[in-house]
Amino acid sequence: MTKPDPDKLKGPGGLALRPVHAQVKLSTSRDRLARVQKRSPQAISLGRW
Repeated sequence: MTKPDPDKLKGPGGLALRPVHAQVKLSTSRDRLARVQKRSPQAISLGRW
């Protein structure tokens, strides 16, 4: 049994799976960066007292 070619498989919206994977990687890294920037140490120390 051979593996299907990711460039020929179609995902949501008719995109090939490889571009979908690239978009998911970009959005995940962007979301992680936003989450880290949102949680600053100053905000944590101010909320303690």
